[in-house]
Formats: sequence, structure tokens, C-alpha cells
Amino acid sequence: MGSPAFKAGDTGDPRMAGSIPVHLRQIVVAVAVFVTATVMLTSVANGSARLLSSTPSDGARLEALELIEFEFDSLLIDRGAQITVTRLDGTPFEVTETTVDGARLRAVGPGSLPSGNYSVEYEVQSADGAINEGAVRVSIEAPGDTFNGGLVAVIALGAAMCGFAGLVFRADKRRRPRHR
Repeated sequence: MGSPAFKAGDTGDPRMAGSIPVHLRQIVVAVAVFVTATVMLTSVANGSARLLSSTPSDGARLEALELIEFEFDSLLIDRGAQITVTRLDGTPFEVTETTVDGARLRAVGPGSLPSGNYSVEYEVQSADGAINEGAVRVSIEAPGDTFNGGLVAVIALGAAMCGFAGLVFRADKRRRPRHR
């Protein structure tokens, strides 16, 4: 009566395959819990901070680049933090006043830029020591570099009105009798 593993303990018979004595089961469970906890803590400690949001956002279309801000899900360290703005042809532009405030990385952008596509890159260290880096892409459409859509519409409307007035004038001229 009872399990064969229990009976084997008293009789000296060989244990059944796969049976683990109770005192060893507790050790196996303790080791499994320890290994799992160690792996989880190591991955959290070595994981970098995640980017939650950015200003400007990735893919934004702007007229100027004045304020740059990246917000992360954990605290940051001010040591070596930097933000760079580079036109996709490789031309760098100056960024000033890069600061770290808790989980935010901020800088004052270059302001007005020539029209084109740009990469706004960041590199900052999180409180756990991990280096966080990445980039967002933006496009600048400077108002002085292209025709203003409103101005083009006004010019087109003016040309259409002049053309219409010319047709009316010619039609009216044909109806009037000529005086000799």
C-alpha cells in the first residue's frame, strides 16, 4: 500500500525512474526560483530605458526645429547626454542647451533650417548604466524656400478674373454698333 517510491525508501529496492525524494524536490524548486529571479533581475538591470515619446515625433513635417525633447520610462544620467541634428546629406546643425531632467532629455534646436529631411539623434545613459540611443526623422518645409500655396491661389484667381473680363469686354464690343 502506498506509492512504490515510498516503499523503495524502506526496502532498499531501486527507485522508480523519474521519482525524486521529497528533500531533493525542495532544493530543485529553490534553485529554479533562484535562477529565474536572477535572470529576470539581470535583464531588468541591463535593459535600456524605453523611449515613450518625442518632440518632434518621428515623421513630423515642420517649418522650424526649435524644441527637441525625448521622454523615457526610467531615470536618466546627465553624463555625456547629447542630441544631434543632421541633414540626411550629412550636414550637421548646432543644438544647444542639452539637459537631462529626470526621465526627459531636452535641447534647443537650431530653429530655422533649409528645406529637407533630417535625423534628430539622441544618446543618453539611463540610471542603470545602459546607453540609450536612437533617432527620429523629420522633414523641414521652410516657408521662404517654396511658393506659398495661398499666394499661388491668389495669382491664379487674378489671372482667371482678367481672362474672364477680357472675354466679356470682347463680347460686349461686338454687340455695340459702330459710330461713324
